[in-house]
Amino acid sequence: MLFSHGKPRQQQRKDPRTPPTIKVDFFAIEMLDGHLYLLLDMGSGTTKTKAIDRKVNDGEWYHVDFQRDGRSGTISVNSVRTAYTAPGDSEILDLDDTLYLGGLPEDRAGLIFPTEVWTALLNYGYVGCIRDLFVDGQSKDIRRLAEAQRAVGTGYLGRSCERDATILSYDGSKFMKVQLPVAMHTEAEDVSLRFRSQRAYGVLMATTSRNSADTLRLELDGGRVRLTVNLDCIRINCTTSKGPETIFAGSGLNDNEWHTVRVVRRGKSLKLTVDDLQPVEGQMAGDHTQLEFHNVETGIVTEKRFMPAVPSNFIGHLQGLALNGMPYIDLCKNGDIDYCELNAVIGYKSIVADPGHLQITFKTTSPDGLILYNRGDGNDFIVVELVKGYLHYISDLGNGAHLIKGNSNSPLNDNHWHNVHISRDTNNLHTVKIDTKVTTQTTMGAKNLDLKGDLYIGGISKEMYRDLPKLVHSREGFQGCLATVDLNGRLPDLLADALATMGQVERGCEGPSTTCQEDSCSNQGVCLQQWEGFTCDCSMTSYAGPLCNDAGTTYIFGRDGGVVVYTWPPNERPSTRADRLALGFSTQQKHAILLRVDSASGLGDYLQLQIVSTHP
Repeated sequence: MLFSHGKPRQQQRKDPRTPPTIKVDFFAIEMLDGHLYLLLDMGSGTTKTKAIDRKVNDGEWYHVDFQRDGRSGTISVNSVRTAYTAPGDSEILDLDDTLYLGGLPEDRAGLIFPTEVWTALLNYGYVGCIRDLFVDGQSKDIRRLAEAQRAVGTGYLGRSCERDATILSYDGSKFMKVQLPVAMHTEAEDVSLRFRSQRAYGVLMATTSRNSADTLRLELDGGRVRLTVNLDCIRINCTTSKGPETIFAGSGLNDNEWHTVRVVRRGKSLKLTVDDLQPVEGQMAGDHTQLEFHNVETGIVTEKRFMPAVPSNFIGHLQGLALNGMPYIDLCKNGDIDYCELNAVIGYKSIVADPGHLQITFKTTSPDGLILYNRGDGNDFIVVELVKGYLHYISDLGNGAHLIKGNSNSPLNDNHWHNVHISRDTNNLHTVKIDTKVTTQTTMGAKNLDLKGDLYIGGISKEMYRDLPKLVHSREGFQGCLATVDLNGRLPDLLADALATMGQVERGCEGPSTTCQEDSCSNQGVCLQQWEGFTCDCSMTSYAGPLCNDAGTTYIFGRDGGVVVYTWPPNERPSTRADRLALGFSTQQKHAILLRVDSASGLGDYLQLQIVSTHP
């Protein structure tokens, strides 16, 4: 909530072999896990005082008052006072730097964060209300100061989950290594990431040091997530290192599905969570609580000097790695940090198709449309399309096209969200899952699907439709909303990652502006919901027009009679088992033939519609 420090000073070394330590006087008030703390260092060590026993994150207003007289003072919360005394002899608190309220700037060059101020190192900014700030008896206009510093809209990454995190793909030889400009020393860490892999072993992420065996490492070990934390004591005046603390969570995680991992360390306490499973907790031995690291590494550990055993290289996908609030994968991809070495694959152009995996979530009111198209070498291609409201999946591995029709109880153009999962294993077993309905089919022959061409989502150019394979029905693009698009574990930003866009493609999903109602179509016309409005099917009403309220084509037959004859060409004469007929008429006759359909001569089949009076 409040933080300020003074001029850096170099602390004298007890052992000349150890590097110098930079210290600063500082003052901080922080809220962590709902509790309010005062932290103070006047040059002889840090004092940390819990301001009040109860939690203060209950939405109520609290009045906080901090007083200092030399090394002693009080902090009070709603008039409940707690005394403190700073260690040492100094009575001067040397604060000549900026006082930060509510958080810290994104550009932190020149700032020094003591390891005892956990919220600073965790990048936890304050969320809530502050009013009536007084410093040394003077009132501070917080609103004016904030507006002058443009503190509103400071660009938090994905604060509202508005964009997908970047995915990195690893093949066992790829890695990402972030080399920090200065060594980090922390006593608390938050780590989160998502991964997907078919391999049971491989390092997901690790912090490494150039000077010690300090590490916080996550890896796959026998299909489980293994957390290793080693706080080495080689260069620090503490007892002999107790060795690394290791805990495990989850099982069977090498199932090629996405899994979420979270690590929380607070001093000696560890918590490891995988997906929504019960957290696994551990307690570290020894007196040392400070973690030193110069690097953050993924995929491969390159800083191996102090490692007794190097973990296996990772094969799979990583997404959303964040260490103490820093989204390092996205920072590397966007070029926001200069000290990142990255050769793992970013983004996508074509699908890595062996084995294949495709997941799409969509909703629409249009019965037909091309959802996805990708062509590769030779005749290889895949297509996902809607045909009369039903999903078709067509693929060709080089030995002929195969069509799989998705299993659904009703057409999918019902303006509801539907989840489609398409996969192909190494035995050419194709699976199409629509919501909870599954269809499978095995194809023979080639097993490699070589897709190196551009990937089209939602449609193609008009000229390309005539060149589509024969089994593809689509002659227009998809109209509706696409949400999840997972291409072999890669979740692209469809607009940001696109090579080009055509037509009207926008973020969000507003849905149809006008929907079908009971009275949308007149004279019992059938309302057909479209993405941008609706149309009326008037074919069985005898009416015409956009809303079926215009009279259809009309003929008048006079007293002398008349007839309209239509003859089918010989090669187009239908043979039917069911017929639908609609017409409208107005007459005063009691007996009349309205319509007659005759078969070819000699068959004797006919259909006749006539008026027959039942009254004399």
